Amino acid sequence: MADANTSIKVFLSSPGDVQDERNEAEKVIKGLASHPVLSRRISISRCIAWDRGGGVPMYADLSPQESIDLGMEKPSQCDIVVVILWSRFGSKLDKLKPDGNPYLSGTEWEYLNARNAGILAGRSYKPYILIYRCIRDVSISPNDEKLEDRLNQLLLVQNFFKAFRNEQGTFQGFYTEYKTLEEFKKRLELDLRKTILERILSA
Repeated sequence: MADANTSIKVFLSSPGDVQDERNEAEKVIKGLASHPVLSRRISISRCIAWDRGGGVPMYADLSPQESIDLGMEKPSQCDIVVVILWSRFGSKLDKLKPDGNPYLSGTEWEYLNARNAGILAGRSYKPYILIYRCIRDVSISPNDEKLEDRLNQLLLVQNFFKAFRNEQGTFQGFYTEYKTLEEFKKRLELDLRKTILERILSA
């Protein structure tokens, strides 16, 4: 049984099109630190994300993702990783996957870094990964100068979630869908409470 000083690190990963969700997620994470039950058992150091805590220094001789990697903890070093996606997947990285293909975005790299944590760190421990998909309609104008990019981003998001089903169409992984910001907030708070309790009990 973990003691009252158990520290929980929560990593927040998403492209920039879900900024409202990121703001609500930070509020939820901070709020859990004062929860009447959890506050006696845990301390949440902070919400770890590239745009939090004053931001991460962006160095002139490094790519944005390399600066982020250097300036903060990796998802694989955290207890819980929260991934949020809607209409964008993010920009392709120079960094290559083990198969030689580039990571399609920083979000993909963060997700895979968390998923492969046991392999990367040479240990059995892995973060709990919570994935949320916004299913609100996306408004796209045929006159939009960035139409091709927006459509390509939507396709990348769709392909990401297709990988959660096998050839038979059954789930081999799971994620949570939501439509409204309030729905997201309530589900995230519930999921984090249960996940943190699971982490405490297994520590």
